Parts: sequence; C-alpha cells; structure tokens
Amino acid sequence: MNSSQETQNWRGSFLKYVLFLGFVILVGLSIDYWLHDQRIISEIELVAGLMMFVVYLLLVFKKIGWKAASYFGWTGILFILLMVLLYGGIGGMGVIWWGLLPMLSFMFFGVEWGLFATLSGSSIPIVVMMIEYGGVDVSYFDILQLRQLILMIFVMGSIMSFYERAVKVLIKKLSDDTERINLEAEERIAVEEELAQKLLELNKRAEKDEKVRMAVLNILEDERQLETQLKKEKEGVERKVDERTLELSVERNRMKAVLDNLVRGILVIDKKKRTVLLNRKIFTLLGDPKEINYKVLSEFFKEINLDRMVDQVEKTTQMVSKEKVLVGSKFFDLFLVPVPMETGVNNIAIFVEDVTYRVSVERSRDEFFSIASHELRTPLTAIRGNAEMILDNYKDKIKDKEVLEMLSDMHEGSIRLIEIVNDFLNVSRLEMGKIDFKIEKINLIDLLKETMEEFRVSNLKPNLDLMVNYDKKELWVMADKDRLKQVLINMIGNAFKFTETGGVYFEKFDSKDGTVSVDVRDTGSGIAVEQQPLLFRKFQQAGDSLYTRDTSKGTGLGLYISKLLIEGMKGSIGLRTSALKKGSVFYFSLPVAE
Repeated sequence: MNSSQETQNWRGSFLKYVLFLGFVILVGLSIDYWLHDQRIISEIELVAGLMMFVVYLLLVFKKIGWKAASYFGWTGILFILLMVLLYGGIGGMGVIWWGLLPMLSFMFFGVEWGLFATLSGSSIPIVVMMIEYGGVDVSYFDILQLRQLILMIFVMGSIMSFYERAVKVLIKKLSDDTERINLEAEERIAVEEELAQKLLELNKRAEKDEKVRMAVLNILEDERQLETQLKKEKEGVERKVDERTLELSVERNRMKAVLDNLVRGILVIDKKKRTVLLNRKIFTLLGDPKEINYKVLSEFFKEINLDRMVDQVEKTTQMVSKEKVLVGSKFFDLFLVPVPMETGVNNIAIFVEDVTYRVSVERSRDEFFSIASHELRTPLTAIRGNAEMILDNYKDKIKDKEVLEMLSDMHEGSIRLIEIVNDFLNVSRLEMGKIDFKIEKINLIDLLKETMEEFRVSNLKPNLDLMVNYDKKELWVMADKDRLKQVLINMIGNAFKFTETGGVYFEKFDSKDGTVSVDVRDTGSGIAVEQQPLLFRKFQQAGDSLYTRDTSKGTGLGLYISKLLIEGMKGSIGLRTSALKKGSVFYFSLPVAE
C-alpha cells in the first residue's frame, strides 16, 4: 500500500471519528441550548448533529466515499459555526469553536485543499464583520472580537499549513525508506530462497547419484543371477519345444488321417487363392491328377463360375453351395465355407462330394412313382366308375346294407386313391420341371371369389365362414390361373380339415417391392411349435404323430405341391404364425402385374 492510499485511509478513519464526535457534541449542545431557552439554535444544532450521524453511517457502510463525506461534514461544520457566530453559543463562548476551523480543514482536505477550505470558511466572519461596519447588528460578537477571531483563523491556518507540509514530506520520506527496506528484504529473501533451492537440488542430485550407484550394483548382481536363471529357462524351453513339436506332429498326423478318410474332398485356399490344405479324397474325385490347386479345381468345374462363388463368400461371409453339378457322367455338390478370422475371411474351405449315386437313386424313385402312378390310375378309374355306376343305378335293388356300405367304401377309397395318385404325379412332374406355367395377368380377387363359390356349392362345412376382407374389386397379379387356383383349393381345404368353428379369411393384401402378399387366416386347432418345421415338406403333416394321418385324410403333399407351384410362379408361401386352439395364419405372395 503506497503513502497516498495510507493517507486516504487515515483521513477516512479521522472523518468517521469527527462525524461521530460532532454528532455527540451537537446533540449535547442542542440539549443545553434548549435548557437555556434558546430553542431555535437548539433545533438547528440537533438537525446538524443528526445529519452528521447519517453521513457517519453512510461512510461506515461504504455507501459513499470519504471525499463526499468530507464535503457533507465540512458543510455541516460551517453551518454550525455560522449559528455560533450569530447567536454566540453558550455564554458567548462560541468563538472558541472557530479556532478549530483551520485544523479541521487541513485534516479533512489535506495540504492541497486545506488552506483553501480555511480561507473559504474565514469568509463567513469577514462578511459578518463588514455588515457590522455598515451599522447592521447581526452578530452576537462586536467588531473587535470579530477581528480577533479572523486573526486567530489566519494564524492557525498558517500553522496548520506549515505543519501539514512538514508532515507530508516526513511521511513521503518514511514511505520511501519503508519501500526501499521492503525491496531489499524481498531481494534478500529471493536470494535466500534461490540458495535453498540450489542446496535442495544438490541434495537430490547426491541422493540420485547414490541410488544410481546402488542400482548399478544391483544390476550387476541381478545379471549374475539372471544368467543362471536363463540357462535353466533355456533348458526348460528346449525341452518343452521338443515335447510340443512331438505333440503337434502327432496331432497333424491325426488330423491328416481324419481329412484323408472323409467322404468329401477338401481344398482350403487363402485370399490369393493359394493352397493352404487339402486331403487325399480330392485327388480321387478329380481323377487323380498330379497336382491339385484352385486353378485345377476351377477348370474341372468349368461349367460353373467358381470365382463368383468365392467372391460371394468373401463379401457375405456366408456359406455358398452349388448342388448336382454335372461333370461328364458324374454329379457333384460344392460347398464353399468361410474360415473366419479376427481380421475377416482369410481362408475359404471348398468341399466337393460325389452325389452321382444319390441323384441316380432319386431319379429312380421319382420314375418309380411316376410309372406306378400312371399304372394305378387306369384300374382305379375303372373301380371308381363301376362303383359309382352301381350306386347310381342299382342302389335301390340291393337290399343288403353291408353290401351297400362296401360299395360306398369302395367308391370313397377309389376317389381318395385317385387323389393320392394325382398328387404323386404332380409332385413328380414339378420336381422334374415337366410342368409348364402359363403366366398371365389375372385378377386375384375374382379368382378368390370363384374358388370360394365352388367350396360353398359343395356344401363342405356350411357352418364355417369363407371371406375375403378386401374393399377393392381388382388386384392384378402375374400367375398361372389354373395352378394358382389349385394352390387356393389346397390352402382352403387344408384349413377346413382342422377348423370346426369360425372360418377361413383372406386378408392383409399388402403390395410392396413389386409383390402382392396375402394372409390366409383360420380359426382352427393351430399347430404346435415343434411341428411347424415339418410344414411344406414332402409326405409330412403337422400332427402329433405319424400314425394320425387318417384323421385328416391327407398324404402330406398338399402344402409341398402348393410350395412348388407358387415358387414356379416366382412367388413365395409359408406360415406366418400359429398357436394351439387359436388358429394359424399362412401367407402367399405373387409378382404384381404391371
């Protein structure tokens, strides 16, 4: 803190003291004036005292600065002195208070403005004295007393001016000396701190050097121990390497024996299509060439694009397969399986299997079903026709009820066998691709209504609903009308077999991505979760047991045939959801007609 700030703080503290003391004195004088029946000056003294107290409070609580408080206090003092000058004070002793004017002026405003404040204050008795010379009696004191009062003010003002200037010089010298001493003390402290810091650094360096020396000694000792330990570790590692090498050799031989005895040939390639691993079977399948690599395998299966299959595996990281690839007189199945690594698909395993015998067996089976179906169809048709003719023409002439029941059973059995034979023939033709699809633009809504009307005419379960929940009259799709109608008949008939109440509903006609999807919902018995995967498979029914087929009088080919027909028309079919005792929701989709 500099000398100017110290002076201001001192003047602020002094001002607080003067204001409070003035407040106390003025209140006391006010009471005294009141007791001596000088009511006017008593009230003025009281107001001035209260004003000084208010300024004191404002200064204490820092609502105003000390300069503003000085002006307020100085004004109040001049006002009080004027009253004393006019009324004389108690017993005429008020002139004494004018002697405090120079001292208060210099204490309030300092050496710069103290003299000016003294002179401006002395102008009040000078003006009063001049009025007295004019013959007007305004003051309690006479002219002689006024001259002595003015002289006293000038003398005290000179003394205070000299005193303030001397004190100011002394204070400045003391402040400069104090500042110089403080600077020297700070410099000395800084030098001592620097010396202490350097000493601390020297101690730390000495401790560090000692630690380094001890560390070097420890390292030398550890090195000797490490050499001994490394020698033992080396012997142990060499022993473990020999043991592991033997284990790997045994494992490799075991793995090679397993791979060589697989029925499938294996060729594993890396990203650059270099051979990583292969087995002996691959040589046998490819005709025992001298060398087998990806290029040889690609040339052997030149009818397919093996490079495209490899690229597809790398992009999708999924298995890619190609079945029944004909090479010469043999059929092969190819499976490309990704070998995932942390950085992606690095290797691809190519499995090759000779399926010639399996294909031959499947074809023989299909031909057998086809031939058997054709051979069975003729006698079954004759049995059905004769039984139907006898029931139509001679039913009334046959009196034996058992004979009638046998003829009825014969007729129903022939119809069922003909349906089974027709299913066998349809499956055989579909699987061998011998059914031509006549794809055309048809109105799906009209076809649905036509099919449902045929079911209503047949009076099959008349208590069941059969409805199309679609508010438009047209929905055009690309399909074979007869084949699609066969699918609808299969789906409705299949739902009716397992529905006793409620009905079958075609709903949620959704057109999206160039296809139309239709939900077929029934309120039947539903399908258990574990039986749902059996749907759409050949000779499979979603019943609790294989021995309960007769309850639905089906062959297990209806949904399978429907699947082949829908897929032949570039559509799809499946089960959306099902729950026991709540019903099922199937769906089928077909391309939208442009």
